[in-house]
Amino acid sequence: MAEHSLQTPAARGTVTLRFPFPVYEALRTQSRVFADLIAHVPLGFGKVPIRYGNVPSAKVGEEVSGNYFSGLGVSMAKGSALSLLDESDHSAKVVISYSFWTEAFSRDPAALGQTLHIKGIPFNIVGVTAPSFFGVDPGSVVDFWIPLQTRPELNAWGSPGDRGTLYNSPKWWALPMIARLAPGVSPEQAQQALQPVFWQSASIGVGTLDPKRWPAHLGFSPIKGIATYAKSYREPVEIMMALVGLVLLIACMNVALLILARNAKRQREFAVRMATGARPSRILRQLLTESALLVSIGTALGWFLAFAFTRALAAWAKLEAGIAPDYTALFFTLGTASLVALVFSLAPFRRVFQISVEQALRSTNQSMSQSGRRVRGGNAAIAFQIGMCFTLLVAAGLTLRTLLNYENQDLGMRAENLLVFDVNPQHLTGSVQAGSFYNRLLDAIRAVPGVDAASLIQWRPGSGWLQSGGSCSMESNS
Repeated sequence: MAEHSLQTPAARGTVTLRFPFPVYEALRTQSRVFADLIAHVPLGFGKVPIRYGNVPSAKVGEEVSGNYFSGLGVSMAKGSALSLLDESDHSAKVVISYSFWTEAFSRDPAALGQTLHIKGIPFNIVGVTAPSFFGVDPGSVVDFWIPLQTRPELNAWGSPGDRGTLYNSPKWWALPMIARLAPGVSPEQAQQALQPVFWQSASIGVGTLDPKRWPAHLGFSPIKGIATYAKSYREPVEIMMALVGLVLLIACMNVALLILARNAKRQREFAVRMATGARPSRILRQLLTESALLVSIGTALGWFLAFAFTRALAAWAKLEAGIAPDYTALFFTLGTASLVALVFSLAPFRRVFQISVEQALRSTNQSMSQSGRRVRGGNAAIAFQIGMCFTLLVAAGLTLRTLLNYENQDLGMRAENLLVFDVNPQHLTGSVQAGSFYNRLLDAIRAVPGVDAASLIQWRPGSGWLQSGGSCSMESNS
């Protein structure tokens, strides 16, 4: 049974993946349709402030329903997962990721039972997830999970508590959901069965909805893979895969030509073995065994390098989202290499029956001439390889030129002597308190000697769409 994220049209041409809490409460009771219905919502746009011991930090966290880990089938490396009772009690328990456990506690089992302060509120660490789990959102790494909360300091999406919370704001479409459909239920059947329930629960707090003005229909989207990211990255990934295919083809042709050249030099060996009574089947087994050894050694070395360089690249780029070679691509490469090895093992075997034993024994390696057809075939193969290599060199040059252009790209602002940093106070529960705090902070920064100007921004420049509360930028004269 595959997991699906729930979605519905939000406006003309757009889709929302978030729902109000009453919709979640109504849909989770539909046990005939769902094997599990899971809710999860970020604690903020990006990281939130935490503290373990005397060490302050900022990590990505989520509020989740009690069946989050059990519904997804996520195992625990240490301790226990959250439960439905933790959700209903809004308990102060937290499950941390394996990478966070490694970074903060050096994989010390004594981390279980310790206190993790999240926005100044103490939580008890009860579990550590398996190393391969990083959350369900593509492109995001989650460091910890807590049960759904009612405290305004821990409001969903980092929203101030005075603007409403999940439990008391039925008009707030803020909660993403993941569904595991019951056995035998298709997404289309689930959509038809749940539409009346969805409409009734979505109307709570807003009155009767007009289907003509708001033609929303509950839908399901598989969460396997990179979901909506596929549209953004499909074209560059396809171009990259085409280039990788060219490299694989060149490598296969190199190996094939080497095998053919080696076997052409072995005609005398084959002739001697045929003259001494060797059967063609024994020669075939020898050729297949040699090719199988070449493929096995090459594949093992290729897989080792793929995993090693991928981990090195992830470590260099500081990526923790489970970057690893795709097994489908690896097995495709193995299948291609095996097919090439089989074809070019059988090709020289055909010539075994064409060998004139008497002529081969009288001839020397130097005197055995090649036919014009073989020479032309070899020249064509070499010319084809040169053309493909030239194509790859041009593509690599264009890529390098693009990177150099990005290095010299005009940002539209003067970045020299500009410092940008995130500020996320832990105890602010309302927009009035936040505004007062940030005004005092700006006054204090502007009074620092050497600071020419300081301003407050919501989205930090250079970080995509990262928001971790508030960001401050200041420019110095030195």
